[in-house]
This record gives sequence, structure tokens and C-alpha cells, in this order.
Amino acid sequence: RPATRCSSTLSGHGAPILCAAFSPTGDALATGSGDCSVRLWDLNTETPSHTLKGHTGWILCVEWEGRERRLASGGYDGHVRLWDPKTGTPVGDAMKGHTKWIMSLAWEPIHVNAATPRLASASKDGTVKVWNVAQRKPEFTLGGHAASVNCVKWGGSGVGGKGVLYTASSDRTVKVWDPNGVRFFFFHPDDMF
Repeated sequence: RPATRCSSTLSGHGAPILCAAFSPTGDALATGSGDCSVRLWDLNTETPSHTLKGHTGWILCVEWEGRERRLASGGYDGHVRLWDPKTGTPVGDAMKGHTKWIMSLAWEPIHVNAATPRLASASKDGTVKVWNVAQRKPEFTLGGHAASVNCVKWGGSGVGGKGVLYTASSDRTVKVWDPNGVRFFFFHPDDMF
């Protein structure tokens, strides 16, 4: 049957919602807002489960770890925060290193690294950082773009089945990286004609 009417409304944020991500199982939803909070919603009961506070600026991106053990958030304060979605509590302090706000986050896929997946963060500062979340520090920084990096995705099989990172930027290029920070190649719109 076509979706022609709203069946439910989830309300609670005090400012516009800027990002949202479903959990891998589809049982939960994370939303980030201009009110500097992340909210977790139980989609089975359509009720809020936790409000996550710690950022000092708008929340611009949220991303679930593949096994739902962690939720990552990034925002206008330039910080990356990790959360325990079961309890709604922060996992350590904010991870700092970017000089401008966080535009996108991506966890290493569980088929590549199920035990200790890394997290990639893309920033308006033109860099992508790949974080060792257990040690809470960046393993390396990718700095090949000439403008804001607006999107980062982790996927594919890559060299030795270790996946690859894709980064997309306001410089109109998509770059492809191996998991240790070496750029493979890039796509530019002028190369397509």
C-alpha cells in the first residue's frame, strides 16, 4: 500500500535534526540535532531511549558500528565522540585532531575487522583521519584533497581483503585509499568526457 500518511511522529529535539542513521539491525535510530545532542530511538516502541550530550556544537553526522556496540557522532565542534548505545553513556573523552567541523563518519566493515574496527572521520579542514578507537588516537591522516571532505565511506575488498576508503570532496574529486593511507587513484568529473 502506498505511503500516503504519517503513522507516527518522534519528537524531542529542541532544534532542527541534521542527520540520522538506522542501526544495523533496524531496531534503533540515532538522530543528531542543532541542539547539540544525539537522540536514540527504540523503533519497536517508537519511543526515545537515550539522549547523548557532550558536543558543544551542532551534530552533523552519526554512524553505527557494524555490530551495534558503539555509536559515533561528529559535529561542528570538530570532535568525534563515541557512545555506548545500550546505556547512552560516553565511551571516553572526545577524540580531537580536526581543525574544523566533522562532515562524515564511517566504521571499518565487520567483514574486514570485527573485533576492533577503526573509524574514519571526514572534515571541513580537508582531511580524513582514521582512528584507532581502542587507543583513542588517529592512526594516520589522509590529506590529498584541496577542499572540504564531505563524505567518507569504507567498503570493498581492497588489497588482501582489507577494504578501501572512498573520500569525496568539494574539490570535485573522489579519492580511493588503501587501509594504510596510500592513495590508489582518484576520479575527477573532467576525466569522464
